Amino acid sequence: MWPPLTKNCLSVSGFWYVPGAGHAGEEQRGKMRMGSAHSERVKEGSRSRVFHKKGQQRREEILDAAEVGFADHGYFGASLREIADVAGANIGLINYYFRNKESLCGAVLERRRSAFVFTIIDSLQTARAQPDASIPSIIRAYIEPILALHEGEDAGWRNYVRLTARFMLATDQREIKQAMAALESSAQYFMASLRAIAPEMCDEHFYTAMYVVEATLTYMLQDPTLLDRRSSGIHSISNLTAFLEHLVPVLGAGFRNA
Repeated sequence: MWPPLTKNCLSVSGFWYVPGAGHAGEEQRGKMRMGSAHSERVKEGSRSRVFHKKGQQRREEILDAAEVGFADHGYFGASLREIADVAGANIGLINYYFRNKESLCGAVLERRRSAFVFTIIDSLQTARAQPDASIPSIIRAYIEPILALHEGEDAGWRNYVRLTARFMLATDQREIKQAMAALESSAQYFMASLRAIAPEMCDEHFYTAMYVVEATLTYMLQDPTLLDRRSSGIHSISNLTAFLEHLVPVLGAGFRNA
């Protein structure tokens, strides 16, 4: 039992030291120190989690802003300063998270890449598994999920689809080539799916038809008004899903043997 505090009691580093208290006093002080240290560790861990959460949030905000910038202006047209302004950050913070513009671009493409590729390949696999699988059904299975994202309610996905279409026209550029290569698996699977249905088609004809499909899709995702003007309003760029009903038979006809 602790003796009452008297003038003989001394305070050492914030703990009371009672002469003669012996081992019991040392044990009690040790427990107090351990409790204090544990409390500090808990506080430090809590602060670290809050800081990490805020850091992740800032990183995502920068990626969102870059997604918009690249979709609107392309890789070379988008500036880090504009991206920083939209994100409410500064260039130093962007460099802290991503080192440079090229790394930022790679991170933007990588963030949604797996989900994007999976969505397309899953659609193609479903179409291939059907007993009545055909060239038109495979083409639809490739384009339809991309248009669904392009016209969906999620602004992030709309921007992602637009920027990948923009980057398709600049894949010869070193800054973009490597990042875009990771998206090639969906196009390669599309090509393999078509080839499985038309194995007898000569290479010259097959790759010409493939090019027409991909070029059409790439331009269509960036077209501001041409479809509306050329069709006198019969078709609209604001409703590409409806336009797909007429587009698929035209694209499918390109795979018929000449």
